[in-house]
Amino acid sequence: MKPLLNSGRVQWVDVPKVEQEMLGLLWRGNKITHPGGEHDDFANSVAGVVQVLHRQARATTQSAQTEAEEESERPETELDAYLGGYELKPGTQTARMRKWIGSVYTKQLPAREAAAKLAEIDAVIASAPHDQVFRNLREQCFYLLDVTRLLNSGQWTNMEATELLDRTLDRFEDEQVEDE
Repeated sequence: MKPLLNSGRVQWVDVPKVEQEMLGLLWRGNKITHPGGEHDDFANSVAGVVQVLHRQARATTQSAQTEAEEESERPETELDAYLGGYELKPGTQTARMRKWIGSVYTKQLPAREAAAKLAEIDAVIASAPHDQVFRNLREQCFYLLDVTRLLNSGQWTNMEATELLDRTLDRFEDEQVEDE
């Protein structure tokens, strides 16, 4: 979101609640989150709307984006990546999520169904822009972790779901190393 604000393509509207949440975000370890007892729902919503509208506007005025153009719009900071639903370094989290989803489907579904699901995912990975793939896989992970209903009901924030996903992927990778 920061590049869009700095370039003047997005104009900040004075809404105290959104401003309060945006200014209240802080680093905790390598995560960006809100202080205890505070919220980031409005900040997430505004950032998400800005990104969706920016992408829609760009899609109507441009044809396919080159990799260089996509890279030039990459978020500068982890906060911008988090708020916009981007992957800070293309491919890193996507690869982790793809491996974990494959493991879950292989354990839960008959072989043929698991193969079909994974083929669908691989087709999306091969054909969609990096950031769209990242968001799609993240939503699939949220669904498999059964946090989608918690997010939709407002019981969880995106940050809480993302932290659970990160812990799950870390645990999965640790198990893979132990199995080798």
